Amino acid sequence: MESSRAIVTGATGFIGQALCRELVAQGVTVQAICRRPFTLPDGVEPIVCNLLDREALTRTLERSRSDYVYHLAGFTQATREVGAVIEAFGGNLAPAVYLLTA
Repeated sequence: MESSRAIVTGATGFIGQALCRELVAQGVTVQAICRRPFTLPDGVEPIVCNLLDREALTRTLERSRSDYVYHLAGFTQATREVGAVIEAFGGNLAPAVYLLTA
């Protein structure tokens, strides 16, 4: 994978940070899509983009020219309310579909 390019979503999470560190160690150029500026592992370039903004996400992926996309972002909410299902559904399924179609 040396000299390849990768984008990681969910790079601020435990698994995402570990993946970013490993990719950088293997010589991969790593970019991370985040909703807001955040501290990332050394060698990872942050890209501020909301995964629910389909047009911005498409532009971001086109500009990145990545060889790989690792989608680890997800929406969780610690509640038992039935209404949270719709928000979780939209926050998890839509970004995955937008990434796949972009």
